[in-house]
Amino acid sequence: MTNPTTPLPDHPIRQHWAWQVFVRSPRVMVEWVTVLGLLWAFVIDPSHPGVDVSDALLFSMLAFAAALFGIRTFEAIKGVR
Repeated sequence: MTNPTTPLPDHPIRQHWAWQVFVRSPRVMVEWVTVLGLLWAFVIDPSHPGVDVSDALLFSMLAFAAALFGIRTFEAIKGVR
């Protein structure tokens, strides 16, 4: 069985610079901010004594990252992107 893809509308607005900046970029930026936040929380911050990140914040960061990248994986499997 082949993987059906969801066709996205082919509209000229997708080639406009405003669509590229304000629609495509934020998702990638959120992913980079999430990765950098996790890097800070688990690698950089523990090496600096005196400043502790709470367990609740770490859990919520991991949950957000799992949801964000889980949605991206689901879309890739379904062929949306």
